[in-house]
Amino acid sequence: MAENRPETMANSTAPRFVVSYSANPQPQPLVVKLKWSNIYESESETEEQFSGLTAETPVDWAVELRRRIAANLQWLVEKTVRSSIYRSSYWRERCFGLTAETLVGRTVELDHVSGTYGRSRPTPFLCLALKMLQMQPDRETVVGFISNEEHRYLRALGAFYLRLTGAGADVRRYLEPLSNDHREIRERISDEEFMLTGYFIDELLTQDSCCDIVLPRI
Repeated sequence: MAENRPETMANSTAPRFVVSYSANPQPQPLVVKLKWSNIYESESETEEQFSGLTAETPVDWAVELRRRIAANLQWLVEKTVRSSIYRSSYWRERCFGLTAETLVGRTVELDHVSGTYGRSRPTPFLCLALKMLQMQPDRETVVGFISNEEHRYLRALGAFYLRLTGAGADVRRYLEPLSNDHREIRERISDEEFMLTGYFIDELLTQDSCCDIVLPRI
């Protein structure tokens, strides 16, 4: 069987696949790149999502996979990044037992954004983003974060969460007006280095990734 042979579904509205086959004739798990057609038009290749797939796995298994990710949004964060978050002291000490109300308190304590730094150390911002993906707060709560003009890091976290999980119409409705908010926030570059940016919302709307997480297409 040829390498990198594309497998597609006839229905153009269904998820599309690119399936890579190993040159080894022995049965091997497949690496499947799934492009969401409706919910998250993004690509994901985490080990736990695709372990156990074989050449006999039906292509329409993707429908079930999409349903599982919709119910477990933390899978939007790559497995290696999630693992580093779970091992961090901030996650263990500051994210345990959070509710929507206490999450606000944690967020207003933030003084910078970013993903990982140094030797894959996660920032508190990224830890709280993963916590939100676990909690899946209601829309009113997320919009409340975004609408908060006093605490810029609370707005940044709400905007980041909506960009990861929201439909394209909601992203444009709530985030595009914020592109005019150029108040500077700190972004962590390394262990000791920070930079100021006034374009965090613009990055969410125009870049392919932010804070070490691939952003869904809108």
